[in-house]
Amino acid sequence: MALGVANVWVLVQDTDRAVNFYENTLGLSVVKRDGPWAEVEAGGLCIGLNGAASPAERGPKAAPL
Repeated sequence: MALGVANVWVLVQDTDRAVNFYENTLGLSVVKRDGPWAEVEAGGLCIGLNGAASPAERGPKAAPL
C-alpha cells in the first residue's frame, strides 16, 4: 500500500520555460539545476523537470510544456 508520493518526473520540451513556470507562476523553489534537468520543491514533493529526452523518447502521450 502506497503511503504517499515523494517524487514526480515531468518530461518538458524547454527546461528554462518550465523552471520559469514552476518558480514564478506557481511560486515553487528550484532546489537543483543541471543542464536540461531541474528539481523543484512542492511542500515535500520533489518535481523533476526532465528536458533531456528527445521527442521520440518521450512517446506519443507526452504533453509539451
